[in-house]
Amino acid sequence: MNDATEELLREKGFGFFGAITASLSHELNNVFAIINELSGLLDDFLVAAEQGAPPNVERMRQTTQRIAKQVDRGHGHINRLNTFAHTVDDSGATIVLNEAVETLTRLCRRFATLRQVEIETHLPEESPKITGSPFDLQHILFRCVDIALNACKQGDVITIDIEPDGDGARVICANRSAVESVAELGAKRDVLIALAADMNGVVESMIQAGQPVRLTVSLPHSRSSRGEDHE
Repeated sequence: MNDATEELLREKGFGFFGAITASLSHELNNVFAIINELSGLLDDFLVAAEQGAPPNVERMRQTTQRIAKQVDRGHGHINRLNTFAHTVDDSGATIVLNEAVETLTRLCRRFATLRQVEIETHLPEESPKITGSPFDLQHILFRCVDIALNACKQGDVITIDIEPDGDGARVICANRSAVESVAELGAKRDVLIALAADMNGVVESMIQAGQPVRLTVSLPHSRSSRGEDHE
């Protein structure tokens, strides 16, 4: 890998890390805002009781239940953020692809919701496994989804399929809307190709005006396996 490509992947890696952490922190802020609103409602109940109104026990109970639900939701976001942060820990981990795709789908859910798009996964009963960096794999999956999202229209569906491929696996990401502009997507595809190549993977892409996006990333069992890049 030449220095320019290495610097590009480093820059895009920081961008990916920032996009995910910013999205999860936004979700946490939403949780805090709701809890703050509900705690204010409890204060209103207490003020009313202090002024002689009979306490509305049922509404207070419903409010505390809603707070507990938001606390659970916040814990979920923190756990996802913590799990994501630890993807950089081991560059030679055994990665269960089904779990990796499910994790990435949850991380990208907000991006899809903002565009009013759905993400569906079609995973084999027995998941393929590869050896490598969980962060690099998550980055590849994110770039696939990002390309598909940029070609989507409201109400579209992005599908992510996993298929065994020898001792490795294929990740297939597609959408249903026809592509209108190829230029921006082509640049994004070049980043995906470089990321896959760094894991000795191969990208086959269908990005043509008037056609839906279809990306196939073939990944070997480990970086020590050799592959050739092509489109």
